[in-house]
Amino acid sequence: MFQTFFVQPLFNALILVYQNLPVHDFGIAVIILVVGIRILLWPLFERAVRSQVLVTKIQPAVQKIQKEHKDDPVRQSQELMALYRESGFNPFMSFFVVLIQLPILLALYRVFLNGIQGNGVDLLYPWVNRAYPFSTLFLSWIDLSKPFLGLTLLACAVQFGQSWQMVRKQAGSGPQAAASQAMAWISPLLTFILLFQLPSVVGLYWTATTVISIVQQYAVQRKFSLEEKK
Repeated sequence: MFQTFFVQPLFNALILVYQNLPVHDFGIAVIILVVGIRILLWPLFERAVRSQVLVTKIQPAVQKIQKEHKDDPVRQSQELMALYRESGFNPFMSFFVVLIQLPILLALYRVFLNGIQGNGVDLLYPWVNRAYPFSTLFLSWIDLSKPFLGLTLLACAVQFGQSWQMVRKQAGSGPQAAASQAMAWISPLLTFILLFQLPSVVGLYWTATTVISIVQQYAVQRKFSLEEKK
């Protein structure tokens, strides 16, 4: 079922994009597929970014409630929930967005590793051209079916940029802020450990997704600021 509803449609979409490009470049096809997926997930992503903006704005009020009711956890929870309702903040939205994207990430991983490197012809729909010549090269020299250190380092760099951007927008100090700053440095390291032995197409996907996320995050935050001014 997972292969039928996730892996196979994504694999066929990737192949169709590749076949219809003026320049048949596998890397460009991957980037276009990523853009399409992010556009489809835009409503969910917008809600998640709004929640991030709201949690920063209400942080002083949250800290005040935690301080005033530190000896009464029940009252503290009630006050926090009331604050969330009043501000429109959903503490579970970011988790929900990640949960929704997880099947897509797993499916793309299967597409890249099994569909591209394995016998992907079996995944093609009958109306997709199976005899079309296919190459895994990106920019005519990077073989995306093999590990490539340059793309791994690029993925780490943009991951750090996104993490640091989020840290700079967070208000306050203390253990939570320190943990966020630590994650800004740890996340690129984890990205490197995860990607450096995988086919570089995964690193390209990771880089493209992160860059598009940064652009979308900026657009949503700007839209939110304009709405507040009105």
